[in-house]
Amino acid sequence: VIAAGGGAVLAASTRGRLQAPEVFVVWLTAAPEFLASRITKTVHRPLLDGDPVATLTRLAAERAGLYAQVADATYDVQPAHRAAPKAEAKDNIARSIAGLVSERV
Repeated sequence: VIAAGGGAVLAASTRGRLQAPEVFVVWLTAAPEFLASRITKTVHRPLLDGDPVATLTRLAAERAGLYAQVADATYDVQPAHRAAPKAEAKDNIARSIAGLVSERV
């Protein structure tokens, strides 16, 4: 399991690797407002200074086609976070993703 940063899809060479037949990519999605609410308590993120919601909205629009190009599955993380505390939500998300991967095998 490799968690690539959001900008990983910008490089054609990386997209090529992510599209390899032996690679399974899960695109984790969430609304920009949700993502912004989660980064406000984190370390300094220069890319998101100013208006994080606007920046995340713009980045999502610019990159959505690239994410879709490499994704084998998409998973919205918001419902899991609404339904359970953070640690439990992470476990539930991990189990769901493991299920997606095992369906492929």
